[in-house]
Amino acid sequence: MDLITGQEVARFGKGHTFVSGFVNGQELNVFATEFTDFGTKMNLMGITRFTTTDLKNWTQQRVLSRREGGDENLFNSSVCADDQGYLMAYEYNQPGTPNIWSFQFARSKDLAHWEKINGLHYTDLQEKTACSNPTIRYFAPYYYVMYGGWRWAGPGVHYEYRLDTTKYVTFLARSKDLKTWELSPTRYPMLDPVDGEGINNTDADLFEWDGNTYIYYATGNQADWASIRVAMYPGPMKELFEKHFPENVPMVQFDAVQSKYIYPPSSQ
Repeated sequence: MDLITGQEVARFGKGHTFVSGFVNGQELNVFATEFTDFGTKMNLMGITRFTTTDLKNWTQQRVLSRREGGDENLFNSSVCADDQGYLMAYEYNQPGTPNIWSFQFARSKDLAHWEKINGLHYTDLQEKTACSNPTIRYFAPYYYVMYGGWRWAGPGVHYEYRLDTTKYVTFLARSKDLKTWELSPTRYPMLDPVDGEGINNTDADLFEWDGNTYIYYATGNQADWASIRVAMYPGPMKELFEKHFPENVPMVQFDAVQSKYIYPPSSQ
């Protein structure tokens, strides 16, 4: 879809959902999750990579599959480049605990062949809160991840909110090693609803264009209406992220090895 004219540019990816894009030179990469059932019963098979250089001719290949046994589903994914090649953050349900939304990581040298990183799980096993729909970016020395969480539990209780009806929001965290993460210590979470929006600001993705940063996100009531909205930051993406981490302010951390949040003494 052309964002200016509203005209359809290409149609592809039948049988796929949870889509994200990554531009590699003249090549557009689209990552999406293949499904056979979607609704109250979900059967999400794995993550497919679609590629094109002209928006007309597309190739596709499965690049990441769920665990054998059928106890895992894969959902949203996001890809960025770093100094080791490419990094993917992908959402999954923790086997045996299907309501704990989580994400972990995979690496690639060529965008076609991916290896899951063992031992790192952005999964809140202690408080069992959501860590969902990740969007990953890298600006040395930090990885930044935007992800969905809950207002009423976990790190969500340490923020203020503009509306009493807010339930689901978007957090921002950063890490130098993918193991220890720091959450933004700002007054409000990165995205929370305002007047005229629903109970959530989630499923966010972003890009930079002509010096500005655009964030697309979902809002709605999680039942019978939803809308995609856009917010603009008047500056580059790196600056946007850095401004969410003021110096000398205590921060909530997340340990991806132990799969738990760590709170500074003053916040408990």
